[in-house]
Amino acid sequence: DKVPPFSFETAEILLKSELGVKYKEILDLESKPLGAASLAQVHLARLKNGREIVLKIQRPGLENLFKLDLDIMRQVAFVLQKHPRWSKGRDWIGIAKECKKVLLKELDFRIEAQYAARFKQQFLDDDSIKVPSVIWDLSTKKVLCLDYLPGIKVNDKECLQSNGINPKSIAEIGAASYLKQLVQFGFFHADPHPGNLAVSNTGALIYYDFGMMGLIADGLRKRI
Repeated sequence: DKVPPFSFETAEILLKSELGVKYKEILDLESKPLGAASLAQVHLARLKNGREIVLKIQRPGLENLFKLDLDIMRQVAFVLQKHPRWSKGRDWIGIAKECKKVLLKELDFRIEAQYAARFKQQFLDDDSIKVPSVIWDLSTKKVLCLDYLPGIKVNDKECLQSNGINPKSIAEIGAASYLKQLVQFGFFHADPHPGNLAVSNTGALIYYDFGMMGLIADGLRKRI
């Protein structure tokens, strides 16, 4: 979440292009992003009705870069697969195809919006898990608008402790939430690094970024 950001001017141009007249609903758009990652960066803003939001804006020109990189990956996979020693027990071509399928899905924020809404539904009755709501009217293929849910980074142990939060309790909440995702729901967050996890001031675990989610077939889920 600390990749060098693209300019605020570019972010504004992208928002206006994607949202059209709906862009006028956005007030107090902060020029400095809350975080910048490989696919997008996130800006804090407020709507005319006072609702605090974040806008995840996709990096410009990313789709063409992805297609170029994935094509190179495919060619490398073919070379590796032909080598008798390197290909033993490995399906490099299958791995390249899976990467392409997963990564191109990540570029469509409409899919991420659906994932976020589904994931939130799973934990509506669980006060120990927080998931931001999607603002559908301001979400497109390249812009995702969510409620602003601030939190302490899950790996900031000192800050957690200074706020009276026991890191062990967060580890337990995280483990329990993953058992639910894997065993009960069969739909899980597949990218749980410290940039995507935070802790609220009440000690709840907050999940961010739903671009990479996993599904488990019913048969496997039951065996687990």
